[in-house]
Amino acid sequence: MLTDLTLAITGFSFAAYGLFIVFKPDVIARLLGFAFKDANARVEFIAMYGGLQVALGVMCSAGLFYPELRQGGLLLCLLAMGGMALSRLVALLASKQKANWCNQVALLSEIILVVLAVLAWIQQ
Repeated sequence: MLTDLTLAITGFSFAAYGLFIVFKPDVIARLLGFAFKDANARVEFIAMYGGLQVALGVMCSAGLFYPELRQGGLLLCLLAMGGMALSRLVALLASKQKANWCNQVALLSEIILVVLAVLAWIQQ
């Protein structure tokens, strides 16, 4: 049950965010303070932040439908969210400027999903 919840929330979060970036990259870029210098920057942003996020979401969600992928999907949730939370926390602490609310909400979400993933892993 907890594994399914973790896979569903993480999978949806990655996929939804990725799709939003693919179709509305300027909105997210503006929110995060990115400026596209040229078409190459825009393409790279869409591919890395959009396409990769969608792929991560699909992989996390795949465990909901394919039992043999559950453990791998859960490990991906744990490592991806844990890696982002840790690096975001370090960057926020090291930053000389105050980050906007987006980074604070993202960090809180990542920490919650890491806790869920750890509890789900223990429960298996």
